[in-house]
Formats: sequence, C-alpha cells, structure tokens
Amino acid sequence: MTSASFTARLLPGLLLALLLSGGTALAVGVSTESPFLPPGGGASATQKPAESTPIEFRGLVADAEELRFAIYEPTKQQGAWVRIGEKDAPYKILSYDSAMQAVIVDYEGKRQTLGLKEAKFGAGNVIAATPAPAAAPRQPGARPTQRVTTGDDAKRLEAIRAEVARRRAAREAAAQQQQQGSRPPR
Repeated sequence: MTSASFTARLLPGLLLALLLSGGTALAVGVSTESPFLPPGGGASATQKPAESTPIEFRGLVADAEELRFAIYEPTKQQGAWVRIGEKDAPYKILSYDSAMQAVIVDYEGKRQTLGLKEAKFGAGNVIAATPAPAAAPRQPGARPTQRVTTGDDAKRLEAIRAEVARRRAAREAAAQQQQQGSRPPR
C-alpha cells in the first residue's frame, strides 16, 4: 500500500473525527475571548450576579488610592467599605467588573458575585414643583413689587418692617453718638 492511498483512506476518517469533536483539536492556541464582550470579560462578564445573598453590594467610591466598595449585611444591619484584596475586612473583594457593575466577594468561604443594588423608594406623595414665572428684569434702585397677601401675612410683614425701622434708627443713633464723642472740642 502506497502512502498516497493510505492518506486518502485516513483523511476522511480524521476529518469526521475532527468535525464530531467540535474542532477542539484545532483550537489549541486560539483565543477563547469573545469579540462581543469587553476586554477581559470572560466568565465574570457573563456570570450573572446572585439575586439572594446574605450580603449586598450597595455602592462604590474612588478615593486617592483606589476604589472602595460598600458591602452591607441586612440581617446584621451593618456594613463596611472595603478595597480589592483588603485582608482585614470581613468581606474580601476579589475583583470588580465595571461593565456589569458587580463585585466578586469571598464571604464565609464562599465566592459570590454581587450586582450593584438599586435603591428602592417607597410609594409616597409625589409633589411636582411648578416652575416660578419668569420675573421681568428690574431697573436698578427700583423696589420689588409686592404680592397680594392675606390679613395675617400683612400684619406679620408690617411687624417686620417696624422692627427693621427700629433697628435702623438705633444703629444710626449709636453712630451719631460715636461721631460726636470722637470729635475734638473747639
């Protein structure tokens, strides 16, 4: 048997084996990262954050050194701000995925992926603020226009005006006494 006929008989079998194995034999040295995920976004980018965990990822802040993550335990009603790799913390942050807004935490010997918890606001009375009407430009030195007030408002405003006038008069009287006391006699 010649080598050409041996190759011709062996080649279809090899191709069939390769096809059935999913092409993994040829994939050696080929990148396994998806072109559709962010760089470095292998398994952690596709792994969904855990929904029911004893701890929650509540926020993050960047300080002068690096990121700090707020991890909270609702059952104990306590939490901590922890850096990645911080050893003395009750929760060890292993990594952070900014695209998924999730941290991987080692807590009580278990590795968990925590997604950033969204704030929930209770149902309440929503009060829509009405915008103030645009004020017309005032001339320099012009007094502001007064709005129509009720009787109680008018009394209160009059009391305020009287108090301002009394204080102004007392201040002017004190200034006049000080000027008369500091003038040299003639």
